[in-house]
Formats: sequence, structure tokens, C-alpha cells
Amino acid sequence: MHLKELYLTGNPCCDFEGYADYVVAKLPQLQRLDIKEILKSDRIKAQQRLPELEEGIKKSQHEYELFRDEQKRRLAAESNPNLTDEEFWKTTSENCPESRIEMAERQRKAKETEKDDDKPKKKLVQFYNKEGRPLNINHAKLEFTLSDEDPKQFVLDVFVYKYLDTSLIDVDVQPIFVRITIKGKVFQIVLPEEILTEKSAAQRSQTTGHLVLKLPRANYRPISRGVDAKGDELEVEKSGRKREYLEVEEKRDMDFSKIVENNNVVRDLYDNNDIPLLEYA
Repeated sequence: MHLKELYLTGNPCCDFEGYADYVVAKLPQLQRLDIKEILKSDRIKAQQRLPELEEGIKKSQHEYELFRDEQKRRLAAESNPNLTDEEFWKTTSENCPESRIEMAERQRKAKETEKDDDKPKKKLVQFYNKEGRPLNINHAKLEFTLSDEDPKQFVLDVFVYKYLDTSLIDVDVQPIFVRITIKGKVFQIVLPEEILTEKSAAQRSQTTGHLVLKLPRANYRPISRGVDAKGDELEVEKSGRKREYLEVEEKRDMDFSKIVENNNVVRDLYDNNDIPLLEYA
């Protein structure tokens, strides 16, 4: 055998009388036992005492087995799993495998609890403020554009990851906001005005992977152009009502074109001696 050193400190067999000599006699190749070097004389004495040591070791082993059976029954009856950690560590315990196992189990649970406390707690997503108005949220950190150039509709372009499976995307369109959930992360945007949810559409680009939503405006009224009886262009709403304009006739208070039409009046002015002549500077 290749065993050269052996440490039995803490083992129940250390309480057996003559255990050291018994081990030395049974393991002739052993050089150190419990940090103590084995001398040649120690080995000779152990060999001489081996017959009587065997009888004593067997007797001690039998007594220990009886003690352990009684100890296990007693500990099982006294066990109280409802004890808190503080109460458990204040009680005295016997030096036995059951007590050491329970202590190790308590320590393991305490470490797991500390790790859970150290983990950052996941924040709940707040979709609305205290007044119940929806909030803008971008937990997914996605880039996007919201175009309102078209008077008929809004166009929302969300830059979704190109190779993301479409089944992992959930779109919820509401009259005043749009909520997109991607792999559990939320993107929510509040719209400038109300939209028609039943006519909204969502499409996924096959080249870029972008998610494009077309959101028709609820207040949009299309305008068509017509011509009145005079041939002038009119704006007509879809409802059929005309936009009528007031006609204003051009009137002149004075007709300056006829101010010198009567020449006789002018000649009379020049021939009248009571009217002084115009002097020019």
C-alpha cells in the first residue's frame, strides 16, 4: 500500500482505547499518524499488543453502534424544523453527523438568501402615470421613426433586429398609443392624435427586418375638388357639403374718369372774375 500519512483527529474512533497502536500495527507502511512520526519502537510495541487491542476495539465499536442508534432516535424526536436561524444557532448541539448536516444546510440556505438579496430587483414596467395617461417607454432600446407627413395616416417604423423571429413580437394598437413587446421588453409610444385601430396594419420588412405600422388618423376627412356653375373650382368635403364663398361686388364711390367730362363747366370757371387765377411757384 502507498498510504504514508493518516489523520484521524475528530473521528469517533479516537475515543477507542488503544486506537493509535491498533492502526500502527495494522498499517506497517504508515510513517505518520495524526502528525506524529511513528518510531520503530512504537511499531514493535503495537505488534506485541495487537491481539488484546483487537478485542478492545471490537468491544468499543459495538458500544458505539448502540450509542449511535439511541442518539439518532433522540435527535429525531427533539428536532424542530420551525426554529429560526437565530434560535437554532443559540441552541447547543451534539457532535454528530446529523447536527453537522443540519448546520451545513442552514449555512447553505443563508448564502442563497444573501445572493438573492444582492441581485438587482426587476423593476415593474409602468405603462400609465397617476392620471391614467399612457407613457412613452423604450425598454427594448430600439431606434424608430414616427412620420406624420401623410395627412391620412401616421407611419411608425421600428428598427427591429433583422434576424429576430416574428413570433417573438407582439403588437398592441390602441386609439392613442402603440405597444410593442419584443422578447419580454416593452416599446410604447404615445401618438399625437387618435387613430383608427381597426384599419391599422403592421408589416415586417423582409430585407431590413423593420416593423412598419400604418396608423390611419381618426379625424382625417378626404377633400375632393369640383366646379360650380360659373366654372370656378370648389372644394367639396367627403360628407357632400360645399365650401361656399361670398361674392363681393366691386363698387367705386367716385368716378374720376368723368371729372372733366363737361368742358362748359371748366370754361365758366376760367371766365368768372370772382375766382382768382392759379399762381404757380
